Amino acid sequence: MVAAAKGQGSGPLQAGFITLPTSAFAPDPGAAGGSFYDRALQRWVAVAPPVLSADGLSYAYFDGGTKQGNVELADLRSGTFRLLTSGGPWQVVGIGTGAVYLMQMEFVNSAAYGLVGIGRGLWQVPLSGGTPIRLTTDSLNWTWVDSRAVYAAGVTSDVAGGPNPVVRFDLGTGQVATWFDRGARTRLLAVDASGAGLAIMEGADEELWRIPVSGEPVKVWSGATDAIRPWGPVAVDGTDVWFSSSASTPQWAIYHYSPQLGLRQVALFSDHPVTVAGPCT
Repeated sequence: MVAAAKGQGSGPLQAGFITLPTSAFAPDPGAAGGSFYDRALQRWVAVAPPVLSADGLSYAYFDGGTKQGNVELADLRSGTFRLLTSGGPWQVVGIGTGAVYLMQMEFVNSAAYGLVGIGRGLWQVPLSGGTPIRLTTDSLNWTWVDSRAVYAAGVTSDVAGGPNPVVRFDLGTGQVATWFDRGARTRLLAVDASGAGLAIMEGADEELWRIPVSGEPVKVWSGATDAIRPWGPVAVDGTDVWFSSSASTPQWAIYHYSPQLGLRQVALFSDHPVTVAGPCT
């Protein structure tokens, strides 16, 4: 089974489980407003990785919105909260090994787009708390973190979305390097447990690429830009990744990627939206 969220029209989302391959949906009355199924705790929580730690036991959040505030660490087993740092405004990228990674934000008014958040570098604060340490001075959109690296795709000031590389900040060496660049707008959807990225590239066709830690990227799927395609939210389970979908017509799919079998569409719906909210249970 795969955990998913289901909505009817503009109605509220229902958290529950989908049985494959029948696509039968069973709402979970115990979800209590949760949006991601935490397999380690066997219950629904309000956040997903990488803001949720890899072990599923804690998450980090910023309470200040567009103003200064606090970054706190929530312990999901005890229900307690611990202050890590203040200031900002910050945007939490995710929890890595021994630290929380943040983007410092500046919010500016744009005539075309309204209030826009511009990143002012990648920062690190220890899980024990303290003064954040600046790692970069860029305006990249840092979106994922694991034990090896922090990853960015796109520039926060480029709201329209021009061509962009996927960038990798190596936590061992402190070096920033272009990880994937095909001269097109690219979104990093996930990084699996082996450190391989899965990124979707926009162009004449949509293309999903797997980017290994070393070696050449491999195209694992392509399709027309107006067709249904893999998208976020995602759920990572080792080297397997479950994808939600995006489409220009009212249809919703669940995709499953594994290095052995490639990308497969495992469910398709036309009467209600469905998004992935956890891996197979």
